[in-house]
Amino acid sequence: MRRHKYLLLCPIVMVAFAIGLWIEGRGEYRREYDKYWTDHTVFPIQVAGMLSMPVAAFAAPLYPLAQGGVSRAGLLGWLLAVAVLWAYIGWRFDNRGRAPFVKSPYRQIIGAVLTLFGIVLLLSTVQMFHVGLVYKAVGLVWVVAILRHSFHFFKAPMKQAPNPSPQ
Repeated sequence: MRRHKYLLLCPIVMVAFAIGLWIEGRGEYRREYDKYWTDHTVFPIQVAGMLSMPVAAFAAPLYPLAQGGVSRAGLLGWLLAVAVLWAYIGWRFDNRGRAPFVKSPYRQIIGAVLTLFGIVLLLSTVQMFHVGLVYKAVGLVWVVAILRHSFHFFKAPMKQAPNPSPQ
């Protein structure tokens, strides 16, 4: 169990946060904006987006999550994507310090896709007009983290020292 501690803990905690923030954001939207339509994204929904920015880029714009028009399938898809994102992050935490995967042509493809995704995330986050500056700043932090992570796929994996055989 110790080996997969973060793999299980991160998605459970972050999905629970996302659900709580969605409920709070939905209530805030109903209290303040239910009488008229607005594309203002309430702060709890923005926080949920900031915690899982790569998922929020696909859910953009975020304001429909607080409105009555969000479908159950859309909400479940969003929560599943949050779980997958944080399961990967947890898996990376669990495996930190281990030797990288063997050299493969897929490493460069994955690195290129992640780099492209980081650039798309940057462009989509900066141009959003219905979120605040804090949201955009957190988006920039996510972009830097994604690009930093993607550059590791372009490096050649380190050679592991052979295991000394007991004689």
